[in-house]
Amino acid sequence: QGTRLFSDFEEISTETAEVLAKDGFTRASPVQEATIPLLLSHKDVTVEACTGSGKTFAFIVPVVEILRKLHRGRHQQHKEGGGEKARRRGNKIIALVVSPTRELAGQIYKVAKPLVESVGQGAGAELVVGGSSNAEEDAARIEASGAEVLIGTPGRLYDLICICGKVDMKQLEILVLDEADRILDEGFKQQISSILGSLPKQRRTGLFSATQTEEVKQLARAGLRNPFRVVVRQQFRAAGRGQGKPSTSSSAKDKIPCAEVRVPSQLSLQYAVCSPKEKLAMLVKYIRDFKGEKGIVYLLTCACVEFCAKALKGCGLLGGHNIWPLHGRMKQGARNAALKSFTESKSGVLLCTDVAARGLDIPSVQWIVQLDPPQDPSFFIHRVGRTARMGQSGRAILFLHSNEETYVPFLQKRKVPISEKVNLKCCEEDLSGIIRKMNERDRDMLDKSIRAFVTYIRAYTEHQCQYIFRLKELDVGHLGNFFALLRLPKMKEIKKIPGALLENFQPSQVDPAGVPYLDKSREKQRQEKLEREAEAQAKAKIEREEEKKRRQKIHQNEKRLPSAKRHKIDALQDDLELEEDWKLFKKLKKGKITEEEYDVQVKESREDIQKQMDKKRKKKRKNKRGSREA
Repeated sequence: QGTRLFSDFEEISTETAEVLAKDGFTRASPVQEATIPLLLSHKDVTVEACTGSGKTFAFIVPVVEILRKLHRGRHQQHKEGGGEKARRRGNKIIALVVSPTRELAGQIYKVAKPLVESVGQGAGAELVVGGSSNAEEDAARIEASGAEVLIGTPGRLYDLICICGKVDMKQLEILVLDEADRILDEGFKQQISSILGSLPKQRRTGLFSATQTEEVKQLARAGLRNPFRVVVRQQFRAAGRGQGKPSTSSSAKDKIPCAEVRVPSQLSLQYAVCSPKEKLAMLVKYIRDFKGEKGIVYLLTCACVEFCAKALKGCGLLGGHNIWPLHGRMKQGARNAALKSFTESKSGVLLCTDVAARGLDIPSVQWIVQLDPPQDPSFFIHRVGRTARMGQSGRAILFLHSNEETYVPFLQKRKVPISEKVNLKCCEEDLSGIIRKMNERDRDMLDKSIRAFVTYIRAYTEHQCQYIFRLKELDVGHLGNFFALLRLPKMKEIKKIPGALLENFQPSQVDPAGVPYLDKSREKQRQEKLEREAEAQAKAKIEREEEKKRRQKIHQNEKRLPSAKRHKIDALQDDLELEEDWKLFKKLKKGKITEEEYDVQVKESREDIQKQMDKKRKKKRKNKRGSREA
């Protein structure tokens, strides 16, 4: 934290300072000290600061103060006889906060709610995200509660503001785009543009992020008026690490010094180089060594999270450790429950994808392990930023394969202070053998392993740093051992990999087709499905053989027509089929026949045309033979 007390700010009311003090926040961080006065003096700002620097309070406090000032004015107006008008104005949105993910929006809402309610006079905030309710229900809830602060994700806010049009934004005073770069990266550029077009021009706007991309700068030029730029710098000096200091400028063209980095100075960054097969065993040893601590493990795909969660829970080597999976394919209720449990727990491990890489403020996270580097290199900073927050210390370790070690100098060129290489040890137990036995007994576990392997390979080929993460150099054999596969799946991507990188794979003697589900009902469904597929294959084989015999019978003892005549008859057949298909299609469009009848009649018409063409070919051959005999 900084040196200035919240109570010393002229712009911050005593009531707000007291609420902050009750939660243990008495001093403003550098980014808060620079940003709060600007927003409260009707300035637009773009804020770039490392993760864990206190950006959330930097915009929530101004929102609360704006709301408090408006309520005081309404209270005075009520005294002077304008109570009905003041009451009607209270149902309009005053502040809008846009966040890229549901989890981050929920976290902001949790921080903002007590501060907004401290204003009194019915002031309140509402959270609107997808997955739990529809836009109509959200609009009704906002109207019923009279909320003046709206916090949500771009998709749901777009539905409420631009599609439904049931949320009144005419009195909007402040717009906040939190993690602005990710909002644009996630494909919400069109929705954000539409939302901006529906808001009043006379407002103050804040763009907050840990990184300023070119897209964010373009958005700032389009949606902000002469914005002040706030940059909180972390510099490393020869004598030691320096403290973060805010820098403000009204010019968006200011360049960041080359010595600047965007990670907290109290964060220790390390990396380890290992074989793909060793990663999970090293992770188990690391978790054991720091039992009682709280950590986050990042993986490449949702399927990898599911596999590792089941493997670590079922291997029996991490007794007493709480493990929670979290990824974008989970239902919203399960995601909320996992995040809530991990946040409230004093120790444990969260296995997640980049859905939990940005903005989430989870207390007391001591360490971060990146079991897989992120597809987007910019997410490296956001991942490690979940620890060492608000002045606390933390450590982060990056796992790399031998072919990926050049990723370290790449990060260093991006001013990330990672240089310490550590040699981690594996757990003494044969973890791969344990997981292999789990796969040989339980098809659900085997399915998760196969899905994780396939998604990992495909995600690896889509890495933004393909000159470093090259699939042709990845030890796919050991990767298969990491996932404890019984056989390597048939994938077109694997066909291009050199055989030397596949020979390390150790297949199981157990036939994957014979592995059952432990759940009897699922196994019964699987067996029924296999029977249906076998019947369908047998039927298709019989039909193919019959078709082959029919064609052989037609052409038996008959000489083929010349090439030109064959092409002419084939072209005629194509024309007839197309003409008949078009007639049937017009009937379908007019509603004279159903889609099922259309499919049946198309098949019948093509069979009839085929018979006609066969007769024509037979006749031509007969005529040709007769002319030769004559």
